[in-house]
Amino acid sequence: MILHLMLAVGLAHAAPAPKWSIETVDRSSNGNRQIAIKATADGQVHLAYTGCTDAPCKNDELRYTVRGLDGKWATSTVDNAKNATGWVPSMAFDANGTIHLVYANHYKYPRLQYAYKTQNSPWKTQTVGNVSGGYWTSLAVSGENIYVANTVFPKNDVNQSALQIATKVGDAWTFEVIDDSMSAGWFTQLVIGADGLPIVTSTATAYPNGDLKLMRKTANGTWETTAIADQTIKNSLALDSKGFIHIAFNRMDDKFMKTSDLMYATNAPDGAWTMQLIEGGEYSQQDTGGFPYLVLDSKDRPHVSYSDKFHRKLMYARNLGGKWEIYALTKNKDDCYYSRMDLDAKGGLHLACDTGDTIRYAYCKDCTK
Repeated sequence: MILHLMLAVGLAHAAPAPKWSIETVDRSSNGNRQIAIKATADGQVHLAYTGCTDAPCKNDELRYTVRGLDGKWATSTVDNAKNATGWVPSMAFDANGTIHLVYANHYKYPRLQYAYKTQNSPWKTQTVGNVSGGYWTSLAVSGENIYVANTVFPKNDVNQSALQIATKVGDAWTFEVIDDSMSAGWFTQLVIGADGLPIVTSTATAYPNGDLKLMRKTANGTWETTAIADQTIKNSLALDSKGFIHIAFNRMDDKFMKTSDLMYATNAPDGAWTMQLIEGGEYSQQDTGGFPYLVLDSKDRPHVSYSDKFHRKLMYARNLGGKWEIYALTKNKDDCYYSRMDLDAKGGLHLACDTGDTIRYAYCKDCTK
């Protein structure tokens, strides 16, 4: 059970405010709902997203681009099957530098897709599994194994969803539905625990608002479930250096039920769950916390990107010492959705987002300082 320690936080201005640089990367297609971003040790930044190469941008493709040390982007198409693919990609690198991507196509029935690229080789792609699915993918590598959380539709009905874990060991894939309750498995997030086993968050009970669940695989192969909050939408999951769990999510406001708030839950530092209100709930038009994404820096301090849905702008919040600081990255009516972040080895914060027709990239050198 979560202890509801609700802390309303107004806009806090630190001195000096973190400085972000923002640039345009590529066109995004109408089907883009998720961006994958990785900052690698060699100083490069990698993105995967749903894009297009046709002039009217009506064809969905899985696009991949890498920002070199010269600041230039090298962009290519990973998959353009039937001009209807590349949805909700997730990306990870293994210890050998191989890039792994999962995503969904969406012609006839959606299916989970997998692509990988070893160094100096072309992309190889394959369809994974035999049921409709591949929505809201989240990919993580654990040793030689690959784990993928995704939303599946066993009966080809979007009103009857389930949470599936796909596992790749060697060349073989196995599949396990771990939650088939009503409308389960939306907005999945997956990380690997210190024991090498997956931890997953997702929304169940109803779409688009439902119950936020945490599910953790045990050594004997069973799954333990923790209820985090109700009336939630999107979430983001991270583990700190001690193995404690941190979750950023947006939740419908208790007073103004037509708007959402940005929330933060953790079981640090002692295993007991607490929940905080980062932003929201102060007035009836404060609709915020859209599609939050959470990263923890080297000192286990949280950084969250999200959308202010009422003012339509991209936001950033951080907690460097017990107090949340909140900043706008863009002006009103200049929103950038589905933001994702990653930290580099020097503490630089990299962000990618989608304006609705353009992929943007943002960088902050001093956000963790």
